[in-house]
Amino acid sequence: MAATGLLAAVLWFSGGGILLAAGVGTGTLGFFFSVGLLFLPLVILTSFILGFVLWGKYYPEENRRVYGSLYGGFTALSSLCVGALAPALLLAVSNVTSGDMAVGEGLVFFVLLLPAGSLFAVIAAGWLVVPLGMFGGWYHERAKGVP
Repeated sequence: MAATGLLAAVLWFSGGGILLAAGVGTGTLGFFFSVGLLFLPLVILTSFILGFVLWGKYYPEENRRVYGSLYGGFTALSSLCVGALAPALLLAVSNVTSGDMAVGEGLVFFVLLLPAGSLFAVIAAGWLVVPLGMFGGWYHERAKGVP
């Protein structure tokens, strides 16, 4: 799953980089692109840990390909939500350190921005990352050759 997460990230950042290089992207796309790169290792680690837990602890005896697909999709979706931590955390910390917000306001800002960032990540990248994760989980089970 970590390899699938890395592949999805490479495809996503390659597409974003092409858009930015072509001048199509705005400042917001550049911000999410650069901040997302900061949390790329965390996203790959999340994919690895969730894949390890799901396949290690909750491994089914039947319908392994179906469960593999579901586990892959869940892992990809969770990675998107963890990746949304980056903009929310960076904005909250920068506002608190610059004196624009008190610590309590920054915490509330972070808590309110995290679901919005997760929703944005799912809408912006979910169409690519979740099906790729589902395919990765399904293919993992198929490659093992066990029906």
